[in-house]
Amino acid sequence: SISAKGEEEPVKETQAQTETKSEATEKAEEKQDNDKNNSENVSADFKAVMDSYEEFFDEYISFMKKYSESDSPLDMMEDYNDYMKKYAETIEAFDNVNVNELSESDYLYYIEVQSRIYEKLSELS
Repeated sequence: SISAKGEEEPVKETQAQTETKSEATEKAEEKQDNDKNNSENVSADFKAVMDSYEEFFDEYISFMKKYSESDSPLDMMEDYNDYMKKYAETIEAFDNVNVNELSESDYLYYIEVQSRIYEKLSELS
């Protein structure tokens, strides 16, 4: 705001704004705690499937970067075909996961892994 002298007055936080910031901080900390608790409650079998799924994509993305930067991609065609076979197997195993039957923790982990993979795949574009 501007004072009667035409000078800008420093903006003072109201008590309500301070409380809102505190509430936001508490909610963020609560979310982190919930995320930690949820990731600790992910079933071991499901976590193994999701971790394997993500590991495959990490390898695949690394290979595709190398493939696209190669001076001789034809020399890598056999490796590429191997990755396509692994891709089909990985997707088939992943498709066996019934998302509708996941616990809340498993579902949140599913979303977390999918988000990381999509982010990594976007780097290829």
